[in-house]
Amino acid sequence: MMLGIKSHKAFLRASIRRRRSQLRSNPDYRSFLAQEFEKNSKDLFSFLKEGDAVVAFLPLVHEPPIEKILLNLINRKINIFVPVVKPSRQLAWVRWVPDAPSVHNVIGIDEPVGEEYGSEIFLDADIRLMPALAVDIEGHRLGQGGGFYDTLCAALTEQHLQSTYTVIFDEDLLDGLPYEEHDFITPAVLTPSGPRRLRS
Repeated sequence: MMLGIKSHKAFLRASIRRRRSQLRSNPDYRSFLAQEFEKNSKDLFSFLKEGDAVVAFLPLVHEPPIEKILLNLINRKINIFVPVVKPSRQLAWVRWVPDAPSVHNVIGIDEPVGEEYGSEIFLDADIRLMPALAVDIEGHRLGQGGGFYDTLCAALTEQHLQSTYTVIFDEDLLDGLPYEEHDFITPAVLTPSGPRRLRS
């Protein structure tokens, strides 16, 4: 029986989450992936200078481990902003530093506490790193299903897209994905193998 788009998305999300959950029991492999992310992304961030801004995310244990990237950027005095969940599927942004205080948000995830900024931080950043469960070779992005980033990315211009990356594992770059009209089409991905542009 053919699955509808929403059902197909739900099936894929469940499948990818099951696979990713194995990272919880394999910290050595997660550490290896973190080193690969760090090593193979250096050129991507080489143009940044002190005071520039990167919007990113604090990965959960089953998400791509980009912590080393973020720490390296902070050591270069790059400003890192990460999302906090607000009502009505909105995101605000907080500047992140290591050991920042945090609280549980409404969906049970730890978020840093600090001054909150609006979507202008996301739009004005020098590089944007977004999480996702999968991306296909045409750029269709499968997120967690909340729609937070689809809303934000609708305001991105062609210039913004040149510095916007969806962060996934290598195995999450797929040949095809079910998609809907409102789904964001990402121009590039960042995986442990490095950045890859999907469209100009």
